[in-house]
Amino acid sequence: MPQEMLLHALQSAPSSSPTTMTLSLEMLQQLFRPLQQLQTLFRFSEHLSQTTLQLLICQTGQALQERIFQVQQTSLHSAKCIKELFPDAKNIGIIYCSSEPNSIYQSTTITKYLEDEGYTVKEYTFSDSNDVAAVTQSACDASDAIYIPTDNTAASCTEAINNVASQAKKPIFAGEEGIAKGCGVATLSISYYDLGYTTGEMAYDILVNGTDVKTMEVKSAPKFTKEYLPDRAKELGITVPDGYEEISAE
Repeated sequence: MPQEMLLHALQSAPSSSPTTMTLSLEMLQQLFRPLQQLQTLFRFSEHLSQTTLQLLICQTGQALQERIFQVQQTSLHSAKCIKELFPDAKNIGIIYCSSEPNSIYQSTTITKYLEDEGYTVKEYTFSDSNDVAAVTQSACDASDAIYIPTDNTAASCTEAINNVASQAKKPIFAGEEGIAKGCGVATLSISYYDLGYTTGEMAYDILVNGTDVKTMEVKSAPKFTKEYLPDRAKELGITVPDGYEEISAE
Protein backbone atom coordinates (compact mmCIF):
# COMPACT_ATOMS: atom_id res chain seq x y z
CA MET A 1 0.00 0.00 0.00
CA PRO A 2 1.41 3.45 -0.90
CA GLN A 3 0.32 4.91 2.46
CA GLU A 4 2.21 2.16 4.30
CA MET A 5 5.30 2.89 2.20
CA LEU A 6 5.00 6.58 2.95
CA LEU A 7 4.49 5.95 6.65
CA HIS A 8 7.65 3.81 6.71
CA ALA A 9 9.58 6.58 4.96
CA LEU A 10 8.37 9.16 7.46
CA GLN A 11 9.23 6.96 10.44
CA SER A 12 12.71 6.30 9.17
CA ALA A 13 13.46 9.88 8.13
CA PRO A 14 16.46 11.48 9.88
CA SER A 15 15.10 13.73 12.63
CA SER A 16 18.03 16.12 12.31
CA SER A 17 17.27 16.96 8.68
CA PRO A 18 13.71 15.90 7.90
CA THR A 19 13.49 18.01 4.77
CA THR A 20 15.97 15.70 3.04
CA MET A 21 13.30 12.99 2.65
CA THR A 22 13.02 11.80 -0.92
CA LEU A 23 9.41 10.84 -1.59
CA SER A 24 7.67 10.37 -4.88
CA LEU A 25 4.79 12.62 -5.91
CA GLU A 26 2.48 9.60 -5.98
CA MET A 27 3.33 8.71 -2.37
CA LEU A 28 2.80 12.29 -1.21
CA GLN A 29 -0.56 12.43 -2.92
CA GLN A 30 -1.63 9.28 -1.10
CA LEU A 31 -0.96 10.99 2.23
CA PHE A 32 -2.15 14.51 1.55
CA ARG A 33 -5.50 13.59 0.01
CA PRO A 34 -6.83 12.11 3.27
CA LEU A 35 -5.08 14.81 5.29
CA GLN A 36 -7.70 17.25 4.05
CA GLN A 37 -9.72 15.88 6.94
CA LEU A 38 -7.73 16.80 10.01
CA GLN A 39 -8.66 13.70 11.99
CA THR A 40 -6.58 11.62 9.56
CA LEU A 41 -3.47 13.44 10.75
CA PHE A 42 -4.37 12.49 14.29
CA ARG A 43 -4.59 8.83 13.26
CA PHE A 44 -1.14 9.05 11.69
CA SER A 45 0.35 10.95 14.61
CA GLU A 46 0.70 8.00 16.97
CA HIS A 47 3.05 6.33 14.50
CA LEU A 48 5.32 9.32 13.88
CA SER A 49 8.19 10.85 15.79
CA GLN A 50 7.59 14.27 17.34
CA THR A 51 10.00 15.90 14.88
CA THR A 52 8.34 14.36 11.86
CA LEU A 53 4.88 15.19 13.17
CA GLN A 54 5.86 18.83 13.65
CA LEU A 55 7.20 18.90 10.11
CA LEU A 56 3.97 17.46 8.75
CA ILE A 57 1.85 19.95 10.67
CA CYS A 58 3.95 22.79 9.25
CA GLN A 59 3.83 21.39 5.75
CA THR A 60 0.07 20.83 5.84
CA GLY A 61 -0.52 24.29 7.24
CA GLN A 62 -1.01 25.76 3.79
CA ALA A 63 -3.33 22.93 2.79
CA LEU A 64 -5.38 23.38 5.95
CA GLN A 65 -5.48 27.13 5.38
CA GLU A 66 -6.79 26.46 1.88
CA ARG A 67 -9.32 24.00 3.32
CA ILE A 68 -10.60 26.65 5.73
CA PHE A 69 -10.87 29.16 2.90
CA GLN A 70 -12.65 26.59 0.74
CA VAL A 71 -15.18 25.78 3.49
CA GLN A 72 -15.88 29.46 4.01
CA GLN A 73 -16.41 30.09 0.31
CA THR A 74 -18.49 26.94 -0.16
CA SER A 75 -20.64 27.84 2.86
CA LEU A 76 -21.18 31.38 1.63
CA HIS A 77 -22.27 30.26 -1.83
CA SER A 78 -24.30 27.35 -0.44
CA ALA A 79 -26.28 29.75 1.74
CA LYS A 80 -27.05 31.86 -1.32
CA CYS A 81 -28.14 28.74 -3.22
CA ILE A 82 -30.45 27.75 -0.38
CA LYS A 83 -31.97 31.24 -0.46
CA GLU A 84 -32.68 31.12 -4.16
CA LEU A 85 -34.01 27.56 -4.04
CA PHE A 86 -36.13 27.89 -0.88
CA PRO A 87 -37.00 31.61 -0.67
CA ASP A 88 -40.12 31.02 1.45
CA ALA A 89 -38.40 28.85 4.05
CA LYS A 90 -37.88 30.27 7.51
CA ASN A 91 -36.25 27.45 9.49
CA ILE A 92 -33.19 25.53 8.30
CA GLY A 93 -32.11 22.35 10.08
CA ILE A 94 -28.51 21.17 9.83
CA ILE A 95 -27.91 17.48 10.43
CA TYR A 96 -24.51 15.87 10.87
CA CYS A 97 -22.48 13.46 12.99
CA SER A 98 -21.26 15.06 16.23
CA SER A 99 -18.02 13.05 16.17
CA GLU A 100 -16.79 14.53 12.87
CA PRO A 101 -14.83 17.77 13.43
CA ASN A 102 -15.02 18.66 9.75
CA SER A 103 -18.83 18.65 9.92
CA ILE A 104 -18.91 20.72 13.10
CA TYR A 105 -16.77 23.39 11.46
CA GLN A 106 -18.89 23.42 8.31
CA SER A 107 -22.10 23.72 10.34
CA THR A 108 -20.72 26.59 12.40
CA THR A 109 -19.51 28.37 9.28
CA ILE A 110 -22.68 28.09 7.20
CA THR A 111 -24.92 28.98 10.16
CA LYS A 112 -23.57 32.53 10.10
CA TYR A 113 -24.24 32.89 6.38
CA LEU A 114 -27.73 31.39 6.65
CA GLU A 115 -28.59 33.75 9.48
CA ASP A 116 -27.36 36.62 7.32
CA GLU A 117 -29.92 35.46 4.73
CA GLY A 118 -32.66 35.75 7.36
CA TYR A 119 -33.07 32.10 8.34
CA THR A 120 -33.45 30.62 11.79
CA VAL A 121 -30.94 27.77 12.03
CA LYS A 122 -30.81 24.79 14.37
CA GLU A 123 -28.37 21.87 14.49
CA TYR A 124 -29.53 18.25 14.80
CA THR A 125 -26.70 15.82 15.50
CA PHE A 126 -26.40 12.06 15.68
CA SER A 127 -23.58 10.14 17.34
CA ASP A 128 -23.60 7.20 14.93
CA SER A 129 -25.63 5.62 12.16
CA ASN A 130 -28.15 4.16 14.62
CA ASP A 131 -29.51 7.64 15.37
CA VAL A 132 -29.69 8.95 11.80
CA ALA A 133 -33.37 8.23 11.07
CA ALA A 134 -34.61 9.61 14.41
CA VAL A 135 -32.50 12.76 14.18
CA THR A 136 -33.57 13.34 10.57
CA GLN A 137 -37.20 13.01 11.63
CA SER A 138 -36.72 15.61 14.37
CA ALA A 139 -35.05 17.97 11.91
CA CYS A 140 -37.82 17.50 9.33
CA ASP A 141 -40.54 18.09 11.93
CA ALA A 142 -39.10 21.46 12.93
CA SER A 143 -37.55 22.71 9.66
CA ASP A 144 -38.66 23.96 6.26
CA ALA A 145 -35.46 22.72 4.60
CA ILE A 146 -32.40 20.70 5.59
CA TYR A 147 -28.69 21.23 5.04
CA ILE A 148 -26.18 18.37 5.30
CA PRO A 149 -22.43 19.17 5.21
CA THR A 150 -19.78 16.84 3.81
CA ASP A 151 -20.32 14.35 6.60
CA ASN A 152 -18.99 10.79 6.26
CA THR A 153 -21.66 9.17 8.42
CA ALA A 154 -24.45 11.00 6.60
CA ALA A 155 -22.91 9.99 3.28
CA SER A 156 -23.13 6.34 4.29
CA CYS A 157 -26.76 6.71 5.44
CA THR A 158 -28.35 8.66 2.59
CA GLU A 159 -30.99 5.99 2.02
CA ALA A 160 -32.22 6.25 5.61
CA ILE A 161 -32.16 10.05 5.43
CA ASN A 162 -34.02 10.07 2.12
CA ASN A 163 -36.70 7.71 3.42
CA VAL A 164 -37.54 10.16 6.21
CA ALA A 165 -37.13 13.43 4.29
CA SER A 166 -39.10 12.30 1.24
CA GLN A 167 -42.02 11.20 3.42
CA ALA A 168 -41.91 14.57 5.22
CA LYS A 169 -41.67 16.44 1.89
CA LYS A 170 -38.65 18.39 3.13
CA PRO A 171 -35.93 19.38 0.65
CA ILE A 172 -32.26 18.75 1.43
CA PHE A 173 -29.37 20.86 0.19
CA ALA A 174 -26.23 18.74 0.41
CA GLY A 175 -22.64 19.77 0.97
CA GLU A 176 -21.36 17.51 -1.78
CA GLU A 177 -22.54 15.62 -4.82
CA GLY A 178 -22.55 12.11 -3.34
CA ILE A 179 -24.93 13.05 -0.53
CA ALA A 180 -27.08 15.02 -2.96
CA LYS A 181 -27.47 12.00 -5.21
CA GLY A 182 -28.47 9.88 -2.26
CA CYS A 183 -30.97 12.16 -0.54
CA GLY A 184 -30.71 15.77 -1.71
CA VAL A 185 -32.39 18.04 -4.17
CA ALA A 186 -29.35 20.22 -4.92
CA THR A 187 -25.70 20.81 -4.08
CA LEU A 188 -22.75 23.06 -4.73
CA SER A 189 -20.08 20.76 -6.06
CA ILE A 190 -16.30 20.94 -6.23
CA SER A 191 -13.79 18.31 -7.28
CA TYR A 192 -12.15 16.85 -4.17
CA TYR A 193 -9.85 14.82 -6.42
CA ASP A 194 -8.48 18.01 -8.00
CA LEU A 195 -8.23 19.66 -4.58
CA GLY A 196 -6.32 16.66 -3.20
CA TYR A 197 -4.04 16.48 -6.21
CA THR A 198 -3.12 20.14 -5.88
CA THR A 199 -2.40 19.60 -2.18
CA GLY A 200 -0.07 16.73 -3.07
CA GLU A 201 1.79 18.93 -5.53
CA MET A 202 2.20 21.61 -2.87
CA ALA A 203 3.58 19.02 -0.46
CA TYR A 204 6.01 17.80 -3.12
CA ASP A 205 7.29 21.34 -3.63
CA ILE A 206 7.93 21.65 0.10
CA LEU A 207 9.50 18.24 0.79
CA VAL A 208 11.46 17.72 -2.42
CA ASN A 209 12.02 21.13 -3.99
CA GLY A 210 12.59 22.94 -0.70
CA THR A 211 9.88 25.58 -1.18
CA ASP A 212 9.46 27.79 1.88
CA VAL A 213 6.01 27.13 3.32
CA LYS A 214 5.90 30.65 4.76
CA THR A 215 6.07 32.25 1.32
CA MET A 216 4.15 29.62 -0.60
CA GLU A 217 1.04 30.72 -2.47
CA VAL A 218 -2.27 29.77 -0.89
CA LYS A 219 -4.23 28.39 -3.82
CA SER A 220 -7.91 29.12 -4.19
CA ALA A 221 -10.70 26.56 -4.21
CA PRO A 222 -11.76 25.02 -7.51
CA LYS A 223 -14.71 26.38 -9.43
CA PHE A 224 -18.10 25.71 -7.86
CA THR A 225 -20.80 23.97 -9.88
CA LYS A 226 -24.48 24.29 -8.98
CA GLU A 227 -26.22 20.93 -9.39
CA TYR A 228 -29.74 19.65 -8.85
CA LEU A 229 -31.83 16.51 -9.18
CA PRO A 230 -34.80 17.27 -11.46
CA ASP A 231 -37.03 14.40 -10.30
CA ARG A 232 -36.77 15.36 -6.63
CA ALA A 233 -37.18 19.06 -7.42
CA LYS A 234 -40.36 18.33 -9.37
CA GLU A 235 -41.72 16.08 -6.64
CA LEU A 236 -41.18 18.81 -4.04
CA GLY A 237 -42.51 21.58 -6.26
CA ILE A 238 -39.21 23.45 -6.31
CA THR A 239 -38.52 25.80 -9.21
CA VAL A 240 -34.82 25.64 -9.96
CA PRO A 241 -33.37 28.84 -11.46
CA ASP A 242 -31.03 28.93 -14.43
CA GLY A 243 -27.41 28.02 -13.83
CA TYR A 244 -27.90 24.58 -12.26
CA GLU A 245 -26.69 21.41 -13.95
CA GLU A 246 -28.76 18.24 -13.82
CA ILE A 247 -27.44 15.18 -12.00
CA SER A 248 -29.11 11.82 -11.39
CA ALA A 249 -29.95 10.08 -8.13
CA GLU A 250 -27.95 7.01 -7.16
